[in-house]
Amino acid sequence: MMTMTAPHYPADPSFSLPHLFSRLKAFASREPIQAMALAVGAGLVIQLLPKRAIIGTATTLGSTLIYPALLTLGLTKAIEISFPALRPCALTSPPPLIDLSDESRPSQWVNA
Repeated sequence: MMTMTAPHYPADPSFSLPHLFSRLKAFASREPIQAMALAVGAGLVIQLLPKRAIIGTATTLGSTLIYPALLTLGLTKAIEISFPALRPCALTSPPPLIDLSDESRPSQWVNA
């Protein structure tokens, strides 16, 4: 039986946290005054935001979405248990390891 797997696309490194920090450090060393002005402005905006409204919105949104999320996760797990043939390849047993020592290589590979 042939199993199909989804293609693996590597993550874009320009969106990684270390890359973002290195870009911020480079910006701060190139334009120190502008970087400080942006930091102070961001701090003021965060300070002026109403914390109670932000926390209340997050709590309301979280409590509204928790039931459908748990229902979806439960149904997904039930389908996984009920139909093992539908499991992704990563959840089944891993493929056997390939021995790349000299004894197992074909003769044309040795000393190539």
